[in-house]
Amino acid sequence: MCRVFYAAMQRAQSAAGSRADCVDRALDDTFKPSLFNVLTTGAGLLSMVLVPIPPIQVFGVAGALGTALVFFAVGSSAVVMVQTKPAFVLVWLLGFYIVIGLIETVIQLVRRKDREVE
Repeated sequence: MCRVFYAAMQRAQSAAGSRADCVDRALDDTFKPSLFNVLTTGAGLLSMVLVPIPPIQVFGVAGALGTALVFFAVGSSAVVMVQTKPAFVLVWLLGFYIVIGLIETVIQLVRRKDREVE
């Protein structure tokens, strides 16, 4: 998904003038295919929940959520890139991944505490 968006940005840079025009054109070209990619991949991974093996179920849910998060990260970064300087996009993505890491840490701590209680 990131590679497709980058390729669309490269094509748009030769046709469009400003950075905002490039991002708008690249988003127009890639949004619908990327959305269908996320939806079908997410549905396929979520179908693993039906398997009676817990690690496979967890993998399916985690993969579906991860796919959706990447879609959100790339899309939101493109929107942020239009409105700010490119260096801020790196800060945006770093903050995004730090928040994801904090959420994962909290989930793991809650699970560990639940195991200790049992």
